[in-house]
Amino acid sequence: MNDNSTFLNTTVTNPFAGLPEVVGTTLANATIARSQLLRPFPGFLDILGSNNDGKSWYHSGQFSLQKRFSKGYTIQTSYTWSKWLQATEYLNGGDAKPTRMIADQDAPHRLAFSGMYEFPLGKGKQFLSKPNWLTNAVVGGWQVGATVQLQSGFPIAFGQYNITTAVTSGDIFYKGGDPSIPSSQRNTSKWFNTSAFISVLNDTSTNASPVNHLRTLPFRFANVRRDYIKNVDFTMKKDIMLRETMKIQLRFELLNAFNEPYFPAPVTSQTSTSFGQISASNQDNYARRAQVGLKFIF
Repeated sequence: MNDNSTFLNTTVTNPFAGLPEVVGTTLANATIARSQLLRPFPGFLDILGSNNDGKSWYHSGQFSLQKRFSKGYTIQTSYTWSKWLQATEYLNGGDAKPTRMIADQDAPHRLAFSGMYEFPLGKGKQFLSKPNWLTNAVVGGWQVGATVQLQSGFPIAFGQYNITTAVTSGDIFYKGGDPSIPSSQRNTSKWFNTSAFISVLNDTSTNASPVNHLRTLPFRFANVRRDYIKNVDFTMKKDIMLRETMKIQLRFELLNAFNEPYFPAPVTSQTSTSFGQISASNQDNYARRAQVGLKFIF
């Protein structure tokens, strides 16, 4: 492959030199790289274009269970299994068709649970069912609830073809093997198997891609994903009835109650010393937030 690169980069006599239409461009030089002459249209430099062609396939099974508000509580849970494929991206600028691969927003599993419980205190409830207005305003109408969301992580992107610069950014030469590692062994210091990307030129890891090669490495692997999403929100609210059609609602909410971080994507630049690591110091979700609200409903 080194010999091929040398052969392609060798300059030869330029057959376009002297033509008026190439004046002011590198095609006017006396010599030209052999690789330019092997292009489908050698008399042109980079040709930029856009194509809105593409397809996507989405399959899912969706299940839900709901217990409506009765006896002081309501619960709802839902689960979605899905697979999302798309062919909307080109591995190389000269490819005839987009390459079919796992979609960037594919999330095979998503589980959501929510519940609300109303304390049996106050007017018409099991306890203190006939209070005066002040007692009912203090102890009646309290509700607590929670929402839990668990979702598979999105596939990690290993570079993408840039139509503006006509090159593939973050290109990696893929040696082969399984790029994933078991979740029990995965941490911020090693999120995926970097050994799968050792260069076949000199068997040295984190080596730049060979020049003048066509990319066959997909942009995403179905089994190499970002951190999975796990979030819990808590809510406490209280309704104070003023009249039959008027009430004041107090709300206290904890968003991301357990302060669970959602890690940024790992570094996928093969020439970086942090290749395969999560090196960003921030997180991609909000830290725990508490908020208080007041509503007048009529």
